[in-house]
Amino acid sequence: VEAQWVATDSTGAVYFSDGARNEIAMVPADSGLRGDALRRRLYNSNNTDQVATPGGLAADAFAVYWANSGATGQVGAVVRGLERPLPTTENITVLPRSPTTALGVCIALDNVYFTQPDRTMYGLKKAGGSAVAVSDRLLRPRGCTWDGVGTVYVADQGSNAVFSFAGGMQDLRPAELSKTVELEDPFDVAVFSKAPRLAPWLLALAVAAAPLLGLGSPAGRG
Repeated sequence: VEAQWVATDSTGAVYFSDGARNEIAMVPADSGLRGDALRRRLYNSNNTDQVATPGGLAADAFAVYWANSGATGQVGAVVRGLERPLPTTENITVLPRSPTTALGVCIALDNVYFTQPDRTMYGLKKAGGSAVAVSDRLLRPRGCTWDGVGTVYVADQGSNAVFSFAGGMQDLRPAELSKTVELEDPFDVAVFSKAPRLAPWLLALAVAAAPLLGLGSPAGRG
C-alpha cells in the first residue's frame, strides 16, 4: 500500500488515496484502535471510471471526496463517494466536470475547495454545480484544510508559503487571501486544534514539521 494523501472524518476513520493502485481506501476507527489496521478498499479504477490517479481527499462521516489528478472531462476533477458504499444505489457523484483535473481537496461546511497544479483554487457546493475560482494568484497550490471554525488554509509550494481565507462563505466568490506563514517547499497542511486562538500557531507547527522530520511530499508533486 502506498498511501499518498490521508484524511480523517469525525468518527476517527482514516481515508487514503493510492495513486499507484488507482484506489481510495480506509481504515475504520475501531480497527485502528485495536492495532490491526484493517484496510477496506472503497473505490478503484477496476470498479469505477471515477478514480484516475487520485490525489488529495477529505471526508465528513457521510462521504469521501477525492481529487483526480489524471482526470478527463468525463471522469471529473473532484468526485464524491459514499463512505459506506451500498450495493443497490449509485454511490458516486462527479461534482465539477470543468476544470478537468485537481490535486488537493478540502471541505468547509457546505463547500468543497480544490486546487489545480498551477495557480488556481476553486470552490463549489457539496451538492455540485459550477466551480468558482476562489483565487488565481497562487503559484503552485497544493493541499488545503479547514480549521473547523471558518478558515481554510492552502499550501502554495511556488510561493513558499501557506495562505488562508474565510471558507464558510454562503455564496462562492473570489476570496481575499492572507499569508499565514512562510516556509520552504510546503506541500500539504493540517490543523491539530479547532480552537480559534490556537489554530494559526498549531498550523505553523504542523506545516513546518514535515521538512524538519525529513518527510517526503506525496507522489506527483510539481
